[in-house]
Amino acid sequence: MPMADYTSPFQAELPDHPYVCLMPGASTVAKAWEPEHFRETARLLSARGLLPVVLGGPAERDLGAFVAGDHGLNRCGDTLVEAAAWMQGASGAVGNDSGLSHLAAACGTPVLVLYGPMDPGMFTPFGPAVRTIQRDPLPCMPCGKDHCRVAGHPCLRDLTPGRICAELEPLLR
Repeated sequence: MPMADYTSPFQAELPDHPYVCLMPGASTVAKAWEPEHFRETARLLSARGLLPVVLGGPAERDLGAFVAGDHGLNRCGDTLVEAAAWMQGASGAVGNDSGLSHLAAACGTPVLVLYGPMDPGMFTPFGPAVRTIQRDPLPCMPCGKDHCRVAGHPCLRDLTPGRICAELEPLLR
């Protein structure tokens, strides 16, 4: 299958500073990495000299503000073409198994996609620099459920912010 190749028509005023897009939203609770982990990832990226830019829909503005904290920029609520413009200028991106991760891949952005209950082999975004990460298999994986039935949501729990930053590092442009 050919790679998607999308260029946003929107001309965003992007920072001169290198930045990484974080996309903490997901269509279901089971696909969502903990907001606290995204926030810690934002802190770690900031400590490495990268500006975290949080992308998401209008309903995710509060989530974006929490993740960005004092370390990043909350762009949740931007349109998809605006988000795509931010992705195209980014050094990389980290997101859940979500539409924005697919958009980042289509924009050619190096993207690390976090998988929990779904099979990444079936749902991996197509792009020139896409990497998926999933913890070691559990007997319940992949379940494809909207809500985890196992206490502590173990399929995403073991993906730590430090590990995510280490996995993202070789992808960055």
